[in-house]
Amino acid sequence: MVDLDNPDPQERADVIARFREALDKENSDASAYCDDSTLWRFAVARKLDIPKAMEMITGWYKWRQDEKIDNLPLARSDNNLSVPYPIRGYTGLNDANLMPGNGIKDYLLRTNQYFGGGCWHKFDKEGHPVYIERIGRYSAKQIPKHCASSEVLEMHYIFQEFLTQVLLKECSKKAGHEIDKQVVIFDCTGLSLGMLHWPALNMLQELLSSDQLYYPERMYKTYLVNAPSMFVTAWNIVKSWLDPRVISKVTIMNKNFKDALLEQIPAENLPKFLGGECTCSHMPGGCVPCPPIHNYVNLPRSAFSGMPHHAELNFSDTSHVFKFKTPPRDPTVIDAKDTPKSLTNSGPNNSSYIGNFSAKGWLSFGKNQTPTKPRPPPVAICSFEMTSGRGVVVEVRFKPIGTTSSEELLYPETLFDAFRAPVMIEIHLPKDQPEGTLIFTWRVPRFDEGEAPFPTEEESKVPQTLRYSVDMEEKLLHMYDLPNVNRDLNKPKSSQ
Repeated sequence: MVDLDNPDPQERADVIARFREALDKENSDASAYCDDSTLWRFAVARKLDIPKAMEMITGWYKWRQDEKIDNLPLARSDNNLSVPYPIRGYTGLNDANLMPGNGIKDYLLRTNQYFGGGCWHKFDKEGHPVYIERIGRYSAKQIPKHCASSEVLEMHYIFQEFLTQVLLKECSKKAGHEIDKQVVIFDCTGLSLGMLHWPALNMLQELLSSDQLYYPERMYKTYLVNAPSMFVTAWNIVKSWLDPRVISKVTIMNKNFKDALLEQIPAENLPKFLGGECTCSHMPGGCVPCPPIHNYVNLPRSAFSGMPHHAELNFSDTSHVFKFKTPPRDPTVIDAKDTPKSLTNSGPNNSSYIGNFSAKGWLSFGKNQTPTKPRPPPVAICSFEMTSGRGVVVEVRFKPIGTTSSEELLYPETLFDAFRAPVMIEIHLPKDQPEGTLIFTWRVPRFDEGEAPFPTEEESKVPQTLRYSVDMEEKLLHMYDLPNVNRDLNKPKSSQ
């Protein structure tokens, strides 16, 4: 009996040889298209029954040709396409959120508003990529209303191709041997019976069916954590759609999951809200952005058009500095989304701010204006992009007003693939003294930074345009009618 998870190398080679010989006779094009690892995965999916595996793989090959799967836009280190989903901790592509960049269709941005939020977040101890998703935060009833089934399916194919064609190849290179599976963590926090909405469940069933037909044996382990008592009902529905071999790799836990996750994943690679040490504080949304719960400012595509500031960077003028004066502010606040537009006045830097800008502070209240809650720490939002090049490195320092102290580093040097899509970063100002000057410095990456291709001699002579904008978060929330940001979602439950 061949061990399907840890086969003897010779036994594995024998199965592949028999499969290859049979497939050569049945469909030589499909055989030429498949490497040995693909043959092995499909053979395992059919418990080494070669005729059944043949039927499965020929159907898979026809599907790929008919749907032109190989033509899906995938971000790689050697092109300028945007990542289709948030990533953290990979070297071929820099950390990024889903942004309206090259190759990103509008439906991806629209659908992202209703999905719970997910991220490929670093690696486990064996080198597998770790995918984390907040399934308890889905807007289940909104997805079928606003997202066509065909769009959700294409989006899922793009995600799977990005995993298999980009991330797993990087993981294999890093590990020094083939990595062909991922570890999955589903955080069930927020899951309720109200989310068992059949139109959405039908979409889920279609996705699971496609995964098992077209992407078999891509899951190493799956952890469902923070599972509420009602999860039994949901699981009984979902597991009826899954192959027993898939079910055997699923571990379901309520609150006591920390040790199990840390046994598989290094603490520095596991988000704090799941019991690890990572915060990804340099990224909006932290480790796992969550659009439905608003743990970052999710700006629309229009927010990144016409950015007001421009600078030319090249290999002789390699850096650019911009100074932004933060406005004074009152220690109280009213909800930005509920602020009447009549309260918006012109503030510093020719921009509008919520409230009455006066000597009393950034937000002051008249007789009939009563604050509803303490102000959160102030945040500045910087968006930027490059027209070309290998990306850009950004650093942000802060000089408080009226002090002789040295500048404080608020955002250490970080490299972004800003030629793929606009980048947005959050600058958290000191709570006790937020008024002062932010100093932004952008520079061209050194040749030992990043993995984007080096420019030719001619390309290096062409200036690269940096476009950027800087605004206070509260102004943007008001301008685009967005809800307040819930950064508590990024913290461990004990600190919320």
